Amino acid sequence: CSLYLAKLFLPETSTPETLGTVNTQSEKSPYVNAVDAIASGTTDGLKLALNVGAMLIVFIAFVAMFDALLAGIKPILISMGLSPEALLNWPDDLSLRKVFGWGFAPAAFLMGIEMADIQKVGSLLGSKLAINEHYAYLQMKEWKAVPEYMTERSYQLTAFALTGFANFSSIGIQLGGIGAMAPERRGDLAKLGARALFVGFVATLLNAAIAGILINN
Repeated sequence: CSLYLAKLFLPETSTPETLGTVNTQSEKSPYVNAVDAIASGTTDGLKLALNVGAMLIVFIAFVAMFDALLAGIKPILISMGLSPEALLNWPDDLSLRKVFGWGFAPAAFLMGIEMADIQKVGSLLGSKLAINEHYAYLQMKEWKAVPEYMTERSYQLTAFALTGFANFSSIGIQLGGIGAMAPERRGDLAKLGARALFVGFVATLLNAAIAGILINN
């Protein structure tokens, strides 16, 4: 799924450089010996890890900032004169995860999720996109401990839909990781980050939809 979606969003219109033949050039190692290579590799690895970690912290911080802004809307409206009764259906814990959950409910339905579970699965998809798949899996694990919270089919399809690395933090990890190894391509990574996120996310949804065709329980 990921391959053909990537080709759809970024079609290859020019002739590949590796078509037919590959021109390789042997380069002399910049290291004096194995000890020099190990020391240099350790230093480069540390820089890369710190770069990725910093990017991850910053992107998660931005998500937390937007969550705080969304959570503050209701108190602001009340302070402006709206009665709490008028905002009775407005959630107190409004966040990006919840907003994405509402938006992804139709996607959950198209995946083959039971109607009673589409809002719940949508919130898991929102958690995956806003934070990461690990958090979403832990949330689903807590739900699974509650008897009959969702159907077994919904759990199975959701497991497929959450299996992916498409979240906001992954853009930062791409920029920090791949950008550190190829600084001259950092601009390309930044331009393609949002599209790569969308393609990766849709690919997992398609995987779940295909699994839904095969799972009949």
